[in-house]
Amino acid sequence: MPNNTPMRVRRTSAELTRYRATEFGGAGIRVNGVGSGPVRTQGTEPLPAATGDAITR
Repeated sequence: MPNNTPMRVRRTSAELTRYRATEFGGAGIRVNGVGSGPVRTQGTEPLPAATGDAITR
C-alpha cells in the first residue's frame, strides 16, 4: 500500500475548513484554507525528473 498520508492531510484540512466556514459563517466570520503545492528549492533539485516536472506546473 502506498504512503498516502499527504493526501489524507490535504483532504482533512479541506474538510475542516468547510466545517469551520459553515459553523462560523453565520456570524460573519470568514474562514480560509491554504493548500500549498510543491515548491522548487535547493532541497528539491535532487528529486527525480518526474517530480520536478510536477513542481514546475
